[in-house]
Amino acid sequence: MKLKLVSQVLAVVVVGAVGGQGAAAVQDCPWLSLLIGGLTAVLSVLVYRWVVARTERRPVTELAPEKASRSLLRGLVIGVAMFAAVMANIYLLGDYEVNGLGSLTGAIGLVGFMAGAAVTEELMFRGLLFRLAERGLGTYLALALSGILFGAAHLANKDATLLGGLAIAIEAGALTAMTPGHVERGGAPEAAK
Repeated sequence: MKLKLVSQVLAVVVVGAVGGQGAAAVQDCPWLSLLIGGLTAVLSVLVYRWVVARTERRPVTELAPEKASRSLLRGLVIGVAMFAAVMANIYLLGDYEVNGLGSLTGAIGLVGFMAGAAVTEELMFRGLLFRLAERGLGTYLALALSGILFGAAHLANKDATLLGGLAIAIEAGALTAMTPGHVERGGAPEAAK
């Protein structure tokens, strides 16, 4: 079990790290950032499917192609709604203001970079950690563990704070794991199904 988890995590981490370094190396070229981020996302999924199928000797149903488009659209809508709610709350509290729209090409590069980072994080924390921890610890402890580790991983970000890490652990860690898109793919709590 331990070797299986290590090989699965290592495979996804290597793809994410190489993709992240590639995206950082071309951060001044938004089109290359978009391309490298997109390739990192796709390659992370392919590597996850391969390593999980090989080490667990099972079909990787959580990434079944027939559910992908519907789950992707639902996840995108839920993610945008959650992000908008957080930003609206911060704005209403007076701690956020818009100082301009920035550039379209900058946003394109950011989309690529974030696609690679988000997919890799999702596979590591929900696809691997939460799924495997739930088997041994149960749903609620797995939610707490994956949420805490997800928040802690973000403490390495520039300007990160302990309060921010805690917020990420709760909102992006535990709550995201309980969304309907995760339930449908088998990545969310049995209690929520």
